Amino acid sequence: MSELLPIEKKATIKDIISAKSGVYLNGSNGGDFRRYAPERGSVNPGTHWLYSNWDFNVAGYIFEQETNRSIYDEIESQLAIPLQMQDWDKSLQRKSGNYEISKFPAYHMWFSTRDMARIGLLMLRKGKWNDKQIIPET
Repeated sequence: MSELLPIEKKATIKDIISAKSGVYLNGSNGGDFRRYAPERGSVNPGTHWLYSNWDFNVAGYIFEQETNRSIYDEIESQLAIPLQMQDWDKSLQRKSGNYEISKFPAYHMWFSTRDMARIGLLMLRKGKWNDKQIIPET
């Protein structure tokens, strides 16, 4: 595990959730585009997009640290219940990853196609579901 470089420490939460942190460390799980990353320290945070599991994993970690809540509990209360998801099963959701590579786990989420379609409809309806604003329009 590597220390963050001074330039990487300038990354904001917005940079992290936008996959623009400029931190090109290995995530605890594979499947990202880190192999296409520029050299570490070569770009300013917020200026270069890269699909990076490190960013997404850190975002989940920050969320849980700041809220003292499980991300899966929040998905259930803020989305699954209000959208009446038919297939959501919180017991299937698991953090995972190789903690020897990174201390930040992957926050995998499993949704059925029809429950994903509900999230899509929520977006198309600008955050409203059954005339109730579930998430802010913006």
